[in-house]
Amino acid sequence: MQIDRKGLKRQAREAMFLTRPRFWAVCLMYLLLTTGVDGLLHLFPSVQEPQPEALRFFSFFCSILYILYSLVIQFGFNLWSLWSWRKLNPGMGSLIQGFSITGRIILMELLIFLRVLGWIILLTVCVTVMIVFVPSTGSYVFGFALLYAAAFAIMLRYAMAPYLLADAPDDGAAAAVRRSVEMMRGRKWELFKLQFSFIGWYILQILLSGIVLAVLLIRSGVLNTPLTPDSLLTYQAVINGLSAFFLTNLISLPLAVWIIPYTSVAQAGFYDTVRQQEPVYDHEEMPPL
Repeated sequence: MQIDRKGLKRQAREAMFLTRPRFWAVCLMYLLLTTGVDGLLHLFPSVQEPQPEALRFFSFFCSILYILYSLVIQFGFNLWSLWSWRKLNPGMGSLIQGFSITGRIILMELLIFLRVLGWIILLTVCVTVMIVFVPSTGSYVFGFALLYAAAFAIMLRYAMAPYLLADAPDDGAAAAVRRSVEMMRGRKWELFKLQFSFIGWYILQILLSGIVLAVLLIRSGVLNTPLTPDSLLTYQAVINGLSAFFLTNLISLPLAVWIIPYTSVAQAGFYDTVRQQEPVYDHEEMPPL
């Protein structure tokens, strides 16, 4: 089955421009709820830095809590994208709709993580055995390339799970994961081609962030010093510092508020297109959240 990527992306753009509030405003709120909160966590010392035990535990607890929180917000953004594609005019409130089924979202992500981890462990063992019996540079390169490609293909199996959970939350997290595997059978290549078609935007985003990091490294003088343990520590401090975090996000913000909703609505459109061509089960016009 082939997907008309150009037509799907055109419909995604049309759906985005019909939303009220505007897609860029929703994306700004989404970034504020995710990257903004992450920026606040950067104000706390890292758990690797010397600090009192209580503060180390608090930093670790905040990091875990943020991961769980960001999964729910990400689900809400996927929900906004799905409703936008269906021209249901979602509002800002869709970003927090996931909190009504927080447990099921976290369970879904945990099931996906465990399945992907199991496959990656199995593939890593196979690649290691191959390298041991055929020790060469070519086997190293081929083995790791194969491992990366296989891991990416495995993750594509579960790409539709959030939308399936949104359409039928009462069926549970396990059903969403299982149905995603069924839906993506024979369609992973089509989804990969859709995602890869946005590669130019991501390269531009990386270049913008790279320019900021290069300027910060030049200003710190680390590029003009010999490579020593101290210079490496300085380099790491610049890269992981607050200035790098905020400036790289700030310079790429105009691009982010376009590409993030664009790719998300397009993937939601992929889901609905597949559902219409070969429905897994009946769904209501609006997810019952």
